[in-house]
Amino acid sequence: MPHAATCCAARTAAAAAADLQPVAGFASEKARPVYAPHSTLVPEHMALDLRVDVVARTLRASVRYSVRCTATAVPPPAAASAAAAQLARRLALDAVALDIKAVEGADVTFEYDGKQLFLTWAREFGPGETRDVVVEYEVTAPVGGLYFSVPDENYPRRSLHCITDHETERARYWLPCVDYPAVRTTLEFRITADASLTAIANGAQLGVEINADGTKTTTYKLEHKCPSYLLCWAVVDFLEVIDESVEGMPIRYYAPKEFTEEQLKDHLTYDDYRYDLIEKAASYFDECEKYTRPIVCRTYDSSWDLFDSHTYPGGSWRIHMLRQLLGEENFWSGVSSYIGEYAGKVVETDDFRRSLEKSSGYNLTAFFDQWVYGTGYPKLKASYSYDSDLGISRVTLQQDQSGARFSISVEVDVLLPSGIWKSGVATFSADDDYRVASVYFVVGSEVPEAVEIDPRGKVLHKLEFSPSENILVGIATKGRDIGNRINAFEELIKASYVALAKAKTQAAIDILAESLKTEKEVKSLMVLTLEAGKIRDVGLRSGFIHLLSKPVAEIGYTARGRAYVGIGRQRNPEDVDILLRAIKDDNDVGLSGFVRAGIYRALAIVGSKEAHGVLVDRASRLGRDGDESDILAMVSISALAQSVGAPSFAGAAAGEELRRARAEAVELIAERGLRDGRNFVRRATIQALVQLEAAVERADEIRAATRATFTAQDQPSFERVLLQAQKRAEAKGGPAAGAAKTVEELEERVKKLEKLVATLEEKSAARDAAEKAAAAAAPTTAAAKETLKEEGV
Repeated sequence: MPHAATCCAARTAAAAAADLQPVAGFASEKARPVYAPHSTLVPEHMALDLRVDVVARTLRASVRYSVRCTATAVPPPAAASAAAAQLARRLALDAVALDIKAVEGADVTFEYDGKQLFLTWAREFGPGETRDVVVEYEVTAPVGGLYFSVPDENYPRRSLHCITDHETERARYWLPCVDYPAVRTTLEFRITADASLTAIANGAQLGVEINADGTKTTTYKLEHKCPSYLLCWAVVDFLEVIDESVEGMPIRYYAPKEFTEEQLKDHLTYDDYRYDLIEKAASYFDECEKYTRPIVCRTYDSSWDLFDSHTYPGGSWRIHMLRQLLGEENFWSGVSSYIGEYAGKVVETDDFRRSLEKSSGYNLTAFFDQWVYGTGYPKLKASYSYDSDLGISRVTLQQDQSGARFSISVEVDVLLPSGIWKSGVATFSADDDYRVASVYFVVGSEVPEAVEIDPRGKVLHKLEFSPSENILVGIATKGRDIGNRINAFEELIKASYVALAKAKTQAAIDILAESLKTEKEVKSLMVLTLEAGKIRDVGLRSGFIHLLSKPVAEIGYTARGRAYVGIGRQRNPEDVDILLRAIKDDNDVGLSGFVRAGIYRALAIVGSKEAHGVLVDRASRLGRDGDESDILAMVSISALAQSVGAPSFAGAAAGEELRRARAEAVELIAERGLRDGRNFVRRATIQALVQLEAAVERADEIRAATRATFTAQDQPSFERVLLQAQKRAEAKGGPAAGAAKTVEELEERVKKLEKLVATLEEKSAARDAAEKAAAAAAPTTAAAKETLKEEGV
C-alpha cells in the first residue's frame, strides 16, 4: 500500500506540473494558472427583486445578500495580519459597468471601480456569522450575461424576450456576485415585467401577482445552492408546451412562437444517439488538429477557452467510456454515491474517480491517467483478410497515433452471407507495449460481406479502414451501425480521389450516386451529401437533383442544404439557374435558414458574376431585411468572401475587375458585419476578413467592434486570430510585412539623418573656431575667406 500511495502521489504531482504549463495552440505564452478566490466571506443567499422593461432593454434591481463568514476561527485584529483581517471584513463582488444607486447595511461602506464592488464592514465577522446587505442598481443593454431581443423595423419577426446566459463568467455584467463556480448560493426571485409576458427562473414557482400598472410579479425560490454561471431567469413571449409529469413535477417547454408543438417533442432514436456520439468525436478530433490538452486543465487565457471541444465532446466521450467499461449498474451506483456524498460541495476530478472505484471495485487510476490527465486519443488503422485455405477471416487493428499507446478493447463484428453476425474483441493489454491486436473468425467457405469495428460505439478513436470495395459496399448497404456505414461512405469517396478515370473508382462513385437516390436514413444522408458534395461527377449531379426532388420531411433540412452545395460543386452552367430559382422560391426553401445557407455556399463555389452579384446583394441587406437566421447571416458573409476567391470567378473577372470586387467585398463585409448586433455574425465577419487577408489592415476596426460588444473573456480569442493573421501576412509579405519593411526603411533614414546632423554639427563647430581664429589674426584677407569657403566651412 505505501508503494501504491507513493506512485499515486508521484502521478498526481506529475499531472499537476504538466497542468501548469500553457498548451501550445490553446493558451498563449502569457497564460498563467488560475485558482479559486479566497472564501472567508461569501454570499450564501441572494434575494433578487428585478423590474424588467424588455422593450427598453433595462433592468432595475435590488438584491439582498446574506453574507457568511466560512472561517472556523477568526484571529483578533491585534493578532491577525493585515491581509487576514481584511478578508474577515471585506467582500469583493464582480460587477461590470453597472449604475450602483445605493448600498444599505449595518456599518458597511462601499467602493466601486467599474469592475468590482467592494463592501467593507467596520468590524470583522465572527466565525459562522451572517450579515445582510442590500445593493440597488440599474443596467441597460449589458454587453453580456443578460440578452434582450426586441422586434424592430429591420427584424419585425424577432421574438420579444430577455434571457440570461452566464457561461462562464458573464453574470457580473448584470448582477453583482462572486462570479466563480466554487461560490454557490440559494436564491429567491421576484421578477416584475409586462403582464403579457412569462417569467421563468431557477427553483419552484411560489406565485404570480397581477399589479395595477399593467405588470405582474412572479416569485421563484431555489433551495439548492447554485453557482453564478447556472443562475438563470427569462422574461419571454414564447410558445409553452406542457409535457408529462415526472415524480409529481410537471415538465414544460418554452420556445419562440415560430416553433410548433410538434417540433418540441422528442422523436430521437438509437441512431440519433449513435450519430450524436459520432459528431461529438469528430468535433473533438478536429480541435485536436489545432492543439491537444488534458481534459483537466487550469492554465488558460480566459475561462471561456475551457468551453471547447476537449471539455464537452471530449469529456462526454470519456464519461460514456466509463459507463461502457463499468456497466450500467456499477456506473450509475457510483454516480449516485458521488452526488449523495458531495452535493453542494466543491469537488475535484479524483473525487469522482474514487466514487466509481468504490461502487465497482475497479482501479481506475490508469484510465484517468490516460484519458483525463493525459492527452490525445487512439488512431486505429484496420486491415481485413480472408484465408480461403483455412476458412479464417482476420481483422487487425494497429494504434497509429504518435505518443502514448492506449490500453483498450475494441469489439469487431463480421457479417456472413447467411445473415449471421459473428463477434470478437481486439485487446491492447496494459501488460505490454504492443500496438497491434488481431481478431480471428472461423467462417469456412462463408466469405464475410461486411466488417464493423466498434459497432456499439464503446471506445473513442479515429478509424482508418480501407478494405476491398466489396466489403465497403457491404458495410454501406447491409451494416447495422450508422457509424460504420458512414465510414464506408467516406472510404468510398476517398477512393474516388485516387484516380477518377479508373473503372473501379468510377464504380465507387456510381454507388454513391445511387445511394443518393435510395438511402432513406436521414443521418446517413447528412454524411453522404457532405462527402459526395466534394466530388465533381455527372452521376453525382443526377443523384443530387433526384434527392432535391424529394420532400424535405423525407431527407431533412441538413441533407437538403448540403445537396445544394453538391450541385454547386459541379459548376454546371445550367445549375446556376436552379440555385437562383431556389433562393427566390419560399415554397422550395421553406423557413430553414440551413437550406438557404446551403444555396449561398453553392453560389460561392460556382463563382459566376451572376452568383457573386446575388451574394453582394445579400450581404448588403444584412440586418435590414428581417431575416432572423444567425446561420444564414454568418454564411452570407463567409460565402461572399469565398466567392471572390473562387477559381471560376477569378477567370470571369480578372485583373482590375477582380481587385475591385475584392475591395468591394472587404468594405461591405466590414461595414455590415462588424456593425451587426449579433455576436455570431461578428465572429463570422472577422473570419471572412482573415480569409480575404484584410484582417491586419482592419485590426483597429475589429478591436473597436469586439471591445464594445464582447465580454472580457472573449477578447483573448480575437487577439489570437489577429496575431495568427499577422504572422501569415508577414510570411507571405502582406500588409504586416510591408509595415515591418517600412519601419526598417524609416529606421535606416533616421540613422542617415543622425549621421548628417553629426557632420553638420562638426562643420559648424569648425566654422566657429575658424572665425574666432580669423578675428584674432585680423585683418582677415580676402584670400583667407576664399580658402574657408572652398573647404565648406
